[in-house]
This record gives sequence, C-alpha cells and structure tokens, in this order.
Amino acid sequence: MMKFPNDFTHHHVPRSVIHSLMWWEAVLQNPLRCHSLLPCLSVDLVIWVDALTDWGMGVVLGQQWAAWKLKPGWKSDGWDISWAESIALELAILLLIQVGHVDCNIVVHGDNTGVIGAFNEGHLHNVP
Repeated sequence: MMKFPNDFTHHHVPRSVIHSLMWWEAVLQNPLRCHSLLPCLSVDLVIWVDALTDWGMGVVLGQQWAAWKLKPGWKSDGWDISWAESIALELAILLLIQVGHVDCNIVVHGDNTGVIGAFNEGHLHNVP
C-alpha cells in the first residue's frame, strides 16, 4: 500500500498472493492439522543442504545423504541457483518430517544466505 498513496487508484493483488491465500484457506479448513503450543525443542542434527548448477542438489543428514541430478537445460525462465538451493532445503525439510522430526526447531546448514533469509521471511523474491 506504500506504493499507492492515492485513495482513488485501483489496487490489484498479484496472482501469487491469491494462490497463497487459497492454499492457506485449504490448510486452515483441515480439522486434522494441529500444532503444539509448547515451546519447541531446538535440535542440531548436523544437516547440510547444497546445490551446484553443473550437477544437482544434495542433502547430508548425519552419516546419511541423498542427491538429485538436475536435468540438462533446467536453468531457464527464472530458474536459477537460488531455486535449486531452495528445493534442496525443501527436500531436507520433507526428509526430516518423514523420519519423525516435528514440533521442533532444527538447525539446517547451507551456503546460500539468500535462500536461508528467504526461508526465515517465508518467501523468495524469485517467483519459480
């Protein structure tokens, strides 16, 4: 709203915001989702995430690891290293949930401060 100080100007919500609101509406309507109000336990499982433009992305969790090769030509239409690093972080989170880590704060190590900052803010400026 800061960019539109004129009360007589029509304001338009970006499509990405509408999609996010629809997603949140669906999530909040699910009565089976619940969250503890207890303070979260902080855990450092020694988990690392990284991505390389020439190869792919990987996750290291203690003595275990997983890696995914990116398809040739993946880097186009705004898809860049920040996107790949974000996907690596998302895969790490899904892995942590799958092995039973819920309702806790987990330290995840990575070298892309932009992606880590975007995760903390809840969004990345890169649309893809």
